[in-house]
Amino acid sequence: MKRNISELLDDLAVDDIELNNAPLLSSPKIREKTMERAGISRKKRHSGIIFRVAVIAAVLTSLMVTAFAADTVFNDGRLFGGFFGDTLSDKQVAQMEDIGKTFGESVTSHGTTITTLKAIADGNTMYLHLRVEAPIGTVLPDLDEDQYYSFTDLQGQLPIMKAWSDPSDEWVQMYVSHCVTPLADEDPTDHIKEFVIRFEENGTDTIFNGPWQKVLTLPGLYIHSTVSKEKQTLFRGLFQFDVTINDENRDQSKLVIEVEDATYYDEKFDFTTTVSKVTITPLRIDVECEYTQPNDKYIFPNGGPVELVMKDGTVIKAINAYLDARESGYHPDSIVASACYSWFDVPIVVEDIDYVRVGDDYIADVN
Repeated sequence: MKRNISELLDDLAVDDIELNNAPLLSSPKIREKTMERAGISRKKRHSGIIFRVAVIAAVLTSLMVTAFAADTVFNDGRLFGGFFGDTLSDKQVAQMEDIGKTFGESVTSHGTTITTLKAIADGNTMYLHLRVEAPIGTVLPDLDEDQYYSFTDLQGQLPIMKAWSDPSDEWVQMYVSHCVTPLADEDPTDHIKEFVIRFEENGTDTIFNGPWQKVLTLPGLYIHSTVSKEKQTLFRGLFQFDVTINDENRDQSKLVIEVEDATYYDEKFDFTTTVSKVTITPLRIDVECEYTQPNDKYIFPNGGPVELVMKDGTVIKAINAYLDARESGYHPDSIVASACYSWFDVPIVVEDIDYVRVGDDYIADVN
């Protein structure tokens, strides 16, 4: 017989469990924290206790769910709308919780409401999930391959992110760039859409995850073309949000590898890459390297290949050997250089890396 949680609670006393306000957690983490709060060790968990804790955990879950974040609690990470896939491990979900924050702040300007849902960030990358509700009649469509959404306006005004500086007692502008990914939309002909914005550092002083208060200002939403200068304004406004994330243990999820004599030679394009340092954070890999000039003007060395071999045997191709500008989706002559960094498809748990393979044959045993 199907029963509701409220019915199960009728005969269950849980007065000894204190319910505090807390950030959103995944289902496994809620169950674990409930066990801990009830004072139940792993060795003493029999079926009756587990059932009781499962019901209590359900209560905790229901108390922490908001209208727009319910699927995060029940489907581990789904608040990002599947942006990172649907098969994240418990460790990856926990990693997202550690480096993330749930917001739920809404700002309305000129009839449009933007709500920041959740963000995750490491030192040089931030992913911000938000919901846009434009005025009725303004369509937020699915786009063709040669179009993309941007929060950069027609005059080139970028989203502005500022951080509070304690030493100077003032707001300091952070130099960032961004790209926008629209999430799957059940009705691409309406005025509502969810997006994930990836912000990336554009300067050595940019740190997205840290103790400084950070404020983001968006000027509106626009559609740009990759092959022409054509642009379309969807709406304008002034949308300002606090996007502060501060994971005090952020340095523990960062791996820096000093590399010696790691080289790669590409026979087809006749260039050699020499790597001196590899930095891995949950969201990104950065490579310090030098390289010789390829024999093709559209080939830009990236610092790779670099592969992460995980403890479970999984191999992650973290960064490629080069970028071919002709495959970028943009006009190849618009690519001025490649960057020696790349983003992971899903957050990486650094402690799960067994070793890192760099270049032709260099191996760094890290764990």
